[in-house]
Amino acid sequence: MKYICHIAALSLLVSLSACRTPPPLVPAGTFSGIPKKLSEDSWLPSSDSGYHLPPHHDPGDSYGQTFDGGETTQRRVVVTFNSGKRGDLVAKCRGEIRQLLQRVGADERGGNQLSDRDGMRDFSENYKWHDNIGIIRVYSAVTGKNAVTLILFCNERKRGA
Repeated sequence: MKYICHIAALSLLVSLSACRTPPPLVPAGTFSGIPKKLSEDSWLPSSDSGYHLPPHHDPGDSYGQTFDGGETTQRRVVVTFNSGKRGDLVAKCRGEIRQLLQRVGADERGGNQLSDRDGMRDFSENYKWHDNIGIIRVYSAVTGKNAVTLILFCNERKRGA
């Protein structure tokens, strides 16, 4: 009877482990692509939400680099809007970045935000993607009537690099 119980328990364990999908194998030196995606406009709220990029928007003031231990993106963009506050814009950007992290399968590891009378001013998001760790920082400054300059920094690196 004792052996039958052990065999039944082993059989159950094997069936349960067969149902679990193992995480995909990721070759060493592979990155999530988050820094590259943030060098595009995907993290900015769409124009139908009332925010506008200048007509000749230069993704410009953008810098990205891939190096042996990681990837980095720095970005500066001016966004104009007809109504609302800087804090609303920054909160929408944070929401877009969190959705990006979810889409690529990154685990959010906490973050921080600074606020003032106009709402959220700056924020950071820490994440883990497979064996890599990353940080995203966004700073904002009012640079004119209904204009905000956003500065983004993202760095992802291999853990221990």
